[in-house]
Amino acid sequence: MGAAVRSPAIEVPVAAGRGAPPPGASVASGVPGGALTASDLAEILSRFNVASEALQRTHETLQGEVSRLQEELREANEELERSRRLAALGQMAAGIAHEVRNPLASIALDARLLERESAGKADAARAACRIGESVRGLNHVVTDVLCFAREMSPRLERVDVGELFECVEQECGPLACAAGVSIEKSSGVDGRLWCDADLARRAIVNLVRNAVEAMGEAPGGMLDRMVVRLEHGTEGRGGRRVGVVRIVDSGPGIGQRVIERMFNPFFTTRAAGTGLGLAIVHRIMDAHAGRVEAWNNADRSTESGVGATFELVFPEPGARGRSRRAPMETSR
Repeated sequence: MGAAVRSPAIEVPVAAGRGAPPPGASVASGVPGGALTASDLAEILSRFNVASEALQRTHETLQGEVSRLQEELREANEELERSRRLAALGQMAAGIAHEVRNPLASIALDARLLERESAGKADAARAACRIGESVRGLNHVVTDVLCFAREMSPRLERVDVGELFECVEQECGPLACAAGVSIEKSSGVDGRLWCDADLARRAIVNLVRNAVEAMGEAPGGMLDRMVVRLEHGTEGRGGRRVGVVRIVDSGPGIGQRVIERMFNPFFTTRAAGTGLGLAIVHRIMDAHAGRVEAWNNADRSTESGVGATFELVFPEPGARGRSRRAPMETSR
C-alpha cells in the first residue's frame, strides 16, 4: 500500500512502488520539501480548463470543415447527376435534330423555288415567304439543339477581354437597337480571360440577348432606362484566381421560381424560343470547369437595385490566390 502525504488543507495518496517516495516523505509541487497546496491545484485546474477549451475549439473547427466538405460533396454529386441526365437528353435530342434537319433543307430549297416561280402572284409569293421564314425558325431550333448536345472541348487560351466584348456588342447590337436597349461595356479594358474565345463569346451573347429580350417584353413605361452592362475583373475564390464576367441589366428582374429552373434545357417563359439559350451557357461553363450564377440586383448591394446580374466564372490555370472574395476591378 502507499503512504499518505498530509497537509493542513489536502491529502494526496502516493502510490508505492518503483520511484515512489519513502513513507513519511512529502510530495512537493515544484518546491523541494513543499506541500501541494490549494493554489497549486487551482493552477492545475486552470491549465486543464485552457486545454479543454482549446480542444473544444479544435473540435468545432473540425466539425465545420466536415460540414463544408459534406456540402461540397453533395453539390458535386448533384452536378454529376445533372451532367448524366443532360448527356442522355443531349444524345436523344441530337438524334432527333439530325432527322429533322435533312427534310428541312429540302423544304427550304422548295420554298425558294416556289418564291421565284410565284413572281406576279402575290398570294403564292406570300405563302412561299412564310414557308421560308418558318423553315429558318425551325433550323434555328435545330442548331440550338445540336449546339447543346455536341461535345464541348474548350481550346483554352488568353483572350483579350476588350476584343471579346467588342465582338459581343457587334453581334447583339442590331437586336438591342431594335428593342431600344443600349449596351455598355467596360472602357479601356486590357485584361485577359483564360477561356475558349468562341465558346465564351457564345455564352456572353446568349446572356446579353436574354437580357435584351427580357427588357423588350417589359410593360411599357415600366423601365426608365434599358441598359445591359458588361463587366470584367479578377478575384480570388476558393484558394485560386478566377476571371469573372458579369452581364448586368436594368430589366424587371427574375422570379425566384424562374431562377431555380432557368438553366434546365427547354425551360422558357417566352412564347417564342427554344429554352436552350441558358442551358447552353451552363454547358459552356461546365466545359470550362467554371460556373454561371444569377441573382436579382435588389437582393444585393448595387447602385440601382433594379434588374438582374448573370456572372460567369472562369478558373485560371492552376494559379493560387486569396480564398476570400476580392472586389471586382471594373471601369465603366
